[in-house]
Amino acid sequence: MDSIEFLDFCKKIKAIQPIGEVEYRQIVGRSYYCAYHKVKDKALSLGMPVDAYQGGTHITLTKTLESFKPASPKLKGIAFRLRDFHKRRILADYHLDMCISEVMAEEALRSCEKILEELSYFK
Repeated sequence: MDSIEFLDFCKKIKAIQPIGEVEYRQIVGRSYYCAYHKVKDKALSLGMPVDAYQGGTHITLTKTLESFKPASPKLKGIAFRLRDFHKRRILADYHLDMCISEVMAEEALRSCEKILEELSYFK
């Protein structure tokens, strides 16, 4: 499976009417995982040691991008975006007392697409 299918799935969910909070939560979570897997795949293809740091797989990936030598402002930007996106995914998946809105779902889709666009700069 290609992780872009997560983003495609999110777009299908968005097209369903009516749409509610459970769908918004799915959009946030699945679009995050599209971005996460694409970033991880790109890091591996660039020869980055994605498991070189202590911690969970998500934080380890962002640390790898931030500390890669030679330093890359573009990679650091992707790392910051992905870290912020991860926080929103945590809210959507685990904080059921918080309302996840259509605005948050739209922001998640835009974040995913922005990260994918930024990854395209790396061959």
